[in-house]
Amino acid sequence: MRRLVWLVLALVLVGLVVLVLWLAWDRPAFFSGLLGALIGSGASLAAIALTQRYARERDRESYDRAQTTARVDRLRAHYVALVRAAQALEQAGTELNLLWTGDTAEARDARVAENLRRILGELDAVLAAVRLEPGTNNVLSEWGESMRSYIRVKHILETRRTMPDAFTTQDLINELDGLKRHVSYLSDLAAAHLEHLESPK
Repeated sequence: MRRLVWLVLALVLVGLVVLVLWLAWDRPAFFSGLLGALIGSGASLAAIALTQRYARERDRESYDRAQTTARVDRLRAHYVALVRAAQALEQAGTELNLLWTGDTAEARDARVAENLRRILGELDAVLAAVRLEPGTNNVLSEWGESMRSYIRVKHILETRRTMPDAFTTQDLINELDGLKRHVSYLSDLAAAHLEHLESPK
């Protein structure tokens, strides 16, 4: 449609030029003045078209920037919640392996469980929102690895209470180190994704 409008406009201008040439063929002063007016009008129309095109491109770039900024802000809030939850898993794994003087295993377990319940209870909506964002598969996968690693730590600790020889202390240390690595890698992946989104294209 836009091309058709420009084609009609061009044909009208050509028609005007031909008409002016025919009418003013024997009047050079009038012809040159009219030709100058036509050239000036053409230049004005070209300038208006270029200005409008530049404005459209600028508006589109502004819109794209605003969309990217909104997405980064949204993802940053979700990633902070994910990393915070993963760090809570790491802390819980460490706390379940320790028993301070005057504390009991039951009280410690209840305290750790309540802390995790509070933090993980708010995470369902965050995980659903992150799944809807493109490019988040690596972060979600590493969150899953962090959760699985915590479950293995908890399994080792609970099994050792009833069967002390089922797992060695080194097994527990290795699993705790693995949990720590997953949490750290999750944080790195989230930061790298946000940095990639913010970098100029």
